[in-house]
Amino acid sequence: MNDGTINTRKEALAQRLKRYFTGEACKRGHVAEWDVNFGCVECIAEREASKREASDKAKAARKAYAASDEGKVAHKAYVASDKGKATKAAYQASDKAKAAKAAYEASDEGKAIKAAYAASEKGKAAKAAYVASDKGRAAKATYDASDKRKAWLAAYRASDKAKAAKATYDASDKRKAWWAAYRASDKAKAAQARRREAKAAALLSVVTT
Repeated sequence: MNDGTINTRKEALAQRLKRYFTGEACKRGHVAEWDVNFGCVECIAEREASKREASDKAKAARKAYAASDEGKVAHKAYVASDKGKATKAAYQASDKAKAAKAAYEASDEGKAIKAAYAASEKGKAAKAAYVASDKGRAAKATYDASDKRKAWLAAYRASDKAKAAKATYDASDKRKAWWAAYRASDKAKAAQARRREAKAAALLSVVTT
């Protein structure tokens, strides 16, 4: 650190100091220390402040333009362009975008928006369309065959919630109507006939032995 006795850049460099003090004003009238690489420290501070001000003005201008009708039209056109699509795809595939998406989805705001969308007519329609699509069916088949799904199903069936739901359904009119319809069906009659045949075969086997 310069204690005020280093008066030239040469002396400061010789002693490996970053600053020196001449006691004279710079061309802008500042009587201040000098940086060995960049000059008057007051001038440096003014330049940095000017850059920040210019940057803030530029940001404000960009923000105002983006919010204007002209800016919105330009943005929409860019997003729809090949360059815009390529830029978006590259960003979405980046680790930065994935991390940002994961963090947002885990936030309270992200969860609330997801829940609101899922409950909306648009969300329900989108889900129905996906479930009915080849992609949705393939995804469901893969999940249904996974160990994760099997473990979840086993845990659910053993839960009090599942037992209560089954008891409620078994006692419902819907279940009774289904059971009555099934008993009257050809499928049920055929199954009953097979059981009788199997039982008769088993009794005959016992008698003959």
